Amino acid sequence: MDILFKSFVFYCALAIGFIVILLGIKSFNIKYSKTHKVFLISLFVLFSLHSCRADEDMDSITARIHQLNETGSWRNFKTFWKRLDKIEPYTSYIQDGETIESQSYQLFLNPNREKVDELNLRLDQHLNKLKELELLSDYEMELLGRICSLRISFLFENNLMYLTRLAPPPIYNHKVESQDQLELKIDGLAELYNDELIDEVELNTALESIIQELHNTLVMSAILLDSDYHYDYYSMELSSDNSVEAHIAWFNEYLESQFPNGNIDSKNREILNDIDKINNAIDTLRPLIEDLVTPD
Repeated sequence: MDILFKSFVFYCALAIGFIVILLGIKSFNIKYSKTHKVFLISLFVLFSLHSCRADEDMDSITARIHQLNETGSWRNFKTFWKRLDKIEPYTSYIQDGETIESQSYQLFLNPNREKVDELNLRLDQHLNKLKELELLSDYEMELLGRICSLRISFLFENNLMYLTRLAPPPIYNHKVESQDQLELKIDGLAELYNDELIDEVELNTALESIIQELHNTLVMSAILLDSDYHYDYYSMELSSDNSVEAHIAWFNEYLESQFPNGNIDSKNREILNDIDKINNAIDTLRPLIEDLVTPD
């Protein structure tokens, strides 16, 4: 059953069910009338055909991913994403009593901002090409751009924490930790997949974990846009609770203390709206991210 036919069946059933419900309310005595069977059968048909809508949504998502992968623009964007995968985050570890520093650790000491600018320029070019396809919403494009920018900054600048008399707030540390986990999980999935050491169930679990880290990073990055909050108002209790839910709750408490009348300023209202949009968009973004992080 193709998508158009299922859509036709579903909406016809919806219309018929709605009409019968109105007739049932206006004309039938459901408790005593013999015609109550028509009413109940129509309801049964309506709810049974709801599965058609679910299948349609799944087919629509699959079809869109297939359409994207048929375009050079999306394939080029995937190549760009996977090139970022090959860059390891900075590492420094002890081996046989000697400190080993990876090449990318040198970027921690000397951030390559020229490389960051170059990659962000390429990213903008890829996003402009994707926009021409009209297969992605504006907000999906924006989130994909944000995710890639965060990855580029993390890989080539490593979110330097300058040592001053002011310790960075917990949310800053937790965002960096989440980005570090994101890169490790992407690399780990690729390695397990290529070595054929992961089954379908484990693959789905790994993908879900990557999506969660992306969500955490996006939300915490949004909250960090309010510099007053993360330097003037935060609880050291959050140092031991790195969940994004805890940070959202604490940010809301901060807003209540600063704006007791509920008249939140435009900057923070925009942050709250952005968090809501991220929460609502993450499921739509899921198949796109899964297509990007799943090895070919």
